[in-house]
Amino acid sequence: MRKQHLVNFIVPCLVLNLFLMRPSALGQSFQALSLGIAVVLCALHLILRRPTVLVTTPQAKKEMRWYMTAFFLFWIYEIPLTLIDQSNLDFVIKEFVSALVTFVCYGLVLVQFDENKRFFRFLCTVIALIGASSGITILLGSTIGYERLLLTHISVAGYDGGMLDNGIGTGSLYFPLSMLYSKFTSGSVELMRFNGFFREAGIYQAVACFCIVYEYFTRRSKLVMIGAAVGVIAAFSSLGILLLIMIFGAIIIMRIRGFLLKLVLVSVLAIAAYPVALYVPYIGLEAKQGTHSTSITDRTEAMGNVWGVLSEHPLGSGLFNGQQANSGITLIAATGQLGIIGFLLQVFMLSGWRVQRGRAELLKIMMCAPLLITALISQPIAGSPIMYVLPMISMISPSRKKLENQPNETRLRTLKKPLQTRT
Repeated sequence: MRKQHLVNFIVPCLVLNLFLMRPSALGQSFQALSLGIAVVLCALHLILRRPTVLVTTPQAKKEMRWYMTAFFLFWIYEIPLTLIDQSNLDFVIKEFVSALVTFVCYGLVLVQFDENKRFFRFLCTVIALIGASSGITILLGSTIGYERLLLTHISVAGYDGGMLDNGIGTGSLYFPLSMLYSKFTSGSVELMRFNGFFREAGIYQAVACFCIVYEYFTRRSKLVMIGAAVGVIAAFSSLGILLLIMIFGAIIIMRIRGFLLKLVLVSVLAIAAYPVALYVPYIGLEAKQGTHSTSITDRTEAMGNVWGVLSEHPLGSGLFNGQQANSGITLIAATGQLGIIGFLLQVFMLSGWRVQRGRAELLKIMMCAPLLITALISQPIAGSPIMYVLPMISMISPSRKKLENQPNETRLRTLKKPLQTRT
């Protein structure tokens, strides 16, 4: 019994370890430490579970095989490109080691039936608590002043230059547990943006939207979904607000029956998304053109330079070999380095699609959509360690949930049957 408690304790530790990996705020400095912790936790988990059967499903193993194939194909393709110009070879080796250790350690744990469920439920709870904390900080700060809530400042490597006049900036920690990203000023309105302990606020919103979809189709905790949604709003990200509307719309669409009705709702949602993204007060694209135009132009210019780079390097110039400014600022902009093949492999891995059919696979794609969209047009998160872990999510079809409370021996025999899903 004591050994089982220890096993159950390892999975939450693996979740917390994510916050020492890139693209978290602390991952800027503690990436190497997180890899060591991941190896120790994975080894300890396998040792403690050794006398018992590791329960998984045929679908989970098949999905992991597809994911693993894409992962190694990506690196088999990219490493030779980098060897042509060895100026950034050290960076590529470090990136490969980080990706490999993360993929193997977390993959060995998350391919298992119970651990996958426990891992992602705990992750959703943590993300929701962080989001709720940001909301509380904004409410209290608007009432009594943010200076009274300031706890300390955590240095975020690469973001120290953004310190404000009063000694706060990216990494400032506020009561109860909210990390500041920056102050957002639009005219006379000044907003405090919180990053949810990620490198930037725009990254937290993607993970929070991912957790909202997962939570709705599994545990359905309203408190967790509300906490994560509050965190998305507190990030004050244009894309985050748009994604929040899109995922709630997608959830509604999944609940209704009838292809024609679904088609109408998808069309309405697509039409409504544009004006929302453009005209939402203060953080909409139109408002940002006047106050934070660099945020938009940097990305559009970098993505516009891709075809010029590919014309000179059809296969890609290699990782960290960007020849244009901000060449890796988004996944689309990084296509010049990755090449079309590398780009497509990253899209495949991050999308959650594993060449399967059925409702469970569709739900996975819905969950990973905020991550993929953010990577494509907003943030340089594709290929970072955390983004290799999140697509490892495994969905249990409604007809299989009754198995969760059965003994391992009974469950193992049942899970040998093909996974059935309802449409």
